[in-house]
Amino acid sequence: SLQDDPDVTVTVLAVNEPLTRDGRGDPLARTTFTPDPNPELRASVKGRITDGVLITDPVDLKLNYKEQILDAPRHIRGARIKAKFGPDGSIDGNIFGYYTLDSFYDSIEQMTQNGANLSHVSCPGVRRAIDRFADGYRDPRTGKFTAISSAYSFVGVRAFLAKPDQIAQNEALQ
Repeated sequence: SLQDDPDVTVTVLAVNEPLTRDGRGDPLARTTFTPDPNPELRASVKGRITDGVLITDPVDLKLNYKEQILDAPRHIRGARIKAKFGPDGSIDGNIFGYYTLDSFYDSIEQMTQNGANLSHVSCPGVRRAIDRFADGYRDPRTGKFTAISSAYSFVGVRAFLAKPDQIAQNEALQ
C-alpha cells in the first residue's frame, strides 16, 4: 500500500536513458528505462510507509552524474530516503546522507580550467571549504572527517524497467 506499509524494500538503481519530460517540463510517466548493468549503481534498503510517507533505513549509495562529458560517481554514506506519494503514484522526496570527500574531490578535479573559469569556481577554494565543513564518518586513524552532510531532492512518476533478458534479445535483433 502506498498509504501504509510497515515493511517495504526500496531499490535505487541507475538507468541508461536520460529523463524524458512532458510539455510542461514534468517527468513523463510510463516511459521505459533500462537498468545500468553495473551492480555498484544499485542498492536495496528496508523502509516503511506511514500516512503516505516513505522513510528508509540508512544505506550506502553510489550515484552516477554526468559532469560535462565525464561520469562522476558520487558516494553517499548512510543515506536515508524520505518521500511522499501522490494520489497518482508520483513521488516527491529527499535523500539525506554523507557525501564522501573522495568522491566530492573527484568531481571537482574533473572540472577543466575552462569550466572553472565559466562557473567562477575556485577548485582549491572549494576543496578547502569541503575539508572545513566535513562532518561525517571520522577516520579513526587520523581523526579527520571523511564525508560531508548532503541532501538531494527528487521527483518521480510511475515508469517501466526493461528486464535484462529483454535487453539482450533486442540487441540480438539489431
